[in-house]
Amino acid sequence: MGQLNLLNDVGFSASSNYKIVVPKSGSVMFVMFIPSKQYEQGWWTQKCAQSTVLNKPQDHTPEKKPESQSGIDLDAAKKACQSSTTDGTGPQLQDRNPRLDSEKTPKNKSKKTGLARTRYEDWSPTADAIFRELALTVVSGIHTQEESQTTPALSQIECPADAYGNMDLNKAVGDMLTCSLTGQNLNKVAKLKLVNAKDSTDPAIVQGAVTVSGDDTKGTVAFPVAGQAGLGALNKPEYKIYTVTKEGIESSTNQTSHFGPNRPVLADIAPPSLDLAKDKLPVTVSLTGYHLDQAATVRLAADSPAKFQEISLSNASSNSASFTLKATDSVLQGDFTASPLILKLTLLTKDKTAEPVATAKQLTVKGKLIAPAPKIPPKAKKITPIPTPPAKEKDKTSPLGKGKDKTKRQDSR
Repeated sequence: MGQLNLLNDVGFSASSNYKIVVPKSGSVMFVMFIPSKQYEQGWWTQKCAQSTVLNKPQDHTPEKKPESQSGIDLDAAKKACQSSTTDGTGPQLQDRNPRLDSEKTPKNKSKKTGLARTRYEDWSPTADAIFRELALTVVSGIHTQEESQTTPALSQIECPADAYGNMDLNKAVGDMLTCSLTGQNLNKVAKLKLVNAKDSTDPAIVQGAVTVSGDDTKGTVAFPVAGQAGLGALNKPEYKIYTVTKEGIESSTNQTSHFGPNRPVLADIAPPSLDLAKDKLPVTVSLTGYHLDQAATVRLAADSPAKFQEISLSNASSNSASFTLKATDSVLQGDFTASPLILKLTLLTKDKTAEPVATAKQLTVKGKLIAPAPKIPPKAKKITPIPTPPAKEKDKTSPLGKGKDKTKRQDSR
């Protein structure tokens, strides 16, 4: 009775209502029930196959001892039966398993093959071993996991950072800032969402697309920088990170991103290049970005040839600023016709104690300043002097004397 109950417990059924669950890191035994009658004339049940034929030992070296012989060598066992049929001493053996012949065959022999029929209960241990090697069971099913093992989880995010540990938007490539991710089941994450850590109702939210290639424990996320939906629009110091699955399920993580609201971000410059031989100086260079009102000066520096100059910014606002290049600026002195001058831009903030903000933007300078033509003084004109009129003879008689003489003449009359 116990054996029957065991068979009932471990028996396998192809019914859709019957399931065998294999626990994690475990195993399950099951028994297959198949009709034995169709195998009673198998070649492995014949007398020629009853000699024990072991597998050949594997090749060995002096440093490695040969392994013990074990198992049935199917090819050798089959050849033993084939050789017994070629000399006429045994039954005819075909390459394929013979089909079951009519039960009317006399003396339990097949008319077509001459193979003896052996009931399963009469099989020898060797016949059982050979049949076990020949029998294959195909098992299909699904791989199930615990819910905790399928839920995505973000354990670490690494983004380009400045000297203060804040996300450095100036290191964006193009208009995207890429960060590396570490976690579990990241292939189920579609995007990451940044939300104000202190105020979840803050409408300033940035989302980045997640990419996973192969290993679902590692991935990358690309955040846009420009626009109202970009990182540049965030003006709070700390943002909490949420994962969003492909089904739209949002989950909180223990990761946060830090920003420096007073750190200017340079997104673009115009013009990006300057031709000293063609462009008329002075030239105004326009800057666009974020928090540019916190910048006071732009530093222009080149490695080869070594050049350095700081120029004050003007018209600075949150998203724009400008500076002017003049012909007298030291960084523009030289001939850059054959090899352009690459000036790297660094922003210096109004806070003198803060670290300069290095940017990825560059200004390319080509050509050579054209020396202004020397000024020719105007030709001197011949001036004809104007003759001086002759001086009038002065009346030597004083006005008082005249009066006296006149008085005397009057008296003489």
